[in-house]
Amino acid sequence: MSITPTSSAVASAPPAPQAINAFFSTASRTANGNANDDREAVVLQLAEEICIGAPRAPRGHLTNAWGIVETALQNALLQIPAPQGPVNNRAITNVVRLGGRGNSHDFEFIYARGGTSHTLAVELKNGGTIQSQPQFLQVYAHPGKFTAPGFGTYSDAHFNHPQGLPAIVQAAGMAMPARGAYDANVYKTSAAPGSVLAELKGLYKADAEFRLLATNAYRASAHDYLNDVGACADTAIDWESLQTRLTYQSTKAFLLWDANTQTFAWQRLSASPLVLTRSASASAPRGSTLNHTLILPTTNGRALHALLRWKNGNGILGPAWQIKLV
Repeated sequence: MSITPTSSAVASAPPAPQAINAFFSTASRTANGNANDDREAVVLQLAEEICIGAPRAPRGHLTNAWGIVETALQNALLQIPAPQGPVNNRAITNVVRLGGRGNSHDFEFIYARGGTSHTLAVELKNGGTIQSQPQFLQVYAHPGKFTAPGFGTYSDAHFNHPQGLPAIVQAAGMAMPARGAYDANVYKTSAAPGSVLAELKGLYKADAEFRLLATNAYRASAHDYLNDVGACADTAIDWESLQTRLTYQSTKAFLLWDANTQTFAWQRLSASPLVLTRSASASAPRGSTLNHTLILPTTNGRALHALLRWKNGNGILGPAWQIKLV
């Protein structure tokens, strides 16, 4: 299995001046996607200005904030950790921002060395180190993406669990969606207008009591599913596919923004700490008896944590595995 980008580059219109605020404010979970988009757009704009002489984007009344991020990025681009050895901004011939969830990194830095063009995969993270991130890899819980093709997906289990989706639908006074319609929408960022999942998402956003009920339904179905995965982890998890995805992370350069120090830093992962022992066990967060994470031991005596979560409304849209270094 190879990991390659599957989406085209994002058209690079200059970001709005206020996009710079994403580097200095803490976004809520629901607004985090927009903040990430703003940070990526700003980094692309500044990298193009610094490396290839692109026209300067309007700063508006936020000139000082733009200047802080620009200086920090200039410093980081003096030592870009290419596989063949560091390069600086003068070697960069193009910067491409990738679009779509199918990509496994945010940017490609094209650079020249020895008369040859090379590509460096770059992922932007908001935080001082990879270890401080809530995830360094996210795998959507599509069929065959994390669990083995012959093992049921979490969305299957949630659909059929009496305390899972049926409880959410019942509380909303709705009928269960047809299975085909559910499968067509559950992995999307936004469900089709008028669908049961779209109606549930609207209720989830508007009603705090319903959000709590849906979250409890997610916890119940995830707990039982993770116990099932942990009980037969050797066959439940697609270990070859997962290991390939993990090993690929060592080929990327992570560009980390630390808002406390207002600096960028580069970090690369070694492949050796990411080698799995091919065993797993379910774990609960502190203060709870309901499991929500798989512990994946690595051959160096440490472990990765794979949190099973929903990205767009607990129990409703976007089941995914959020994998963290610990």
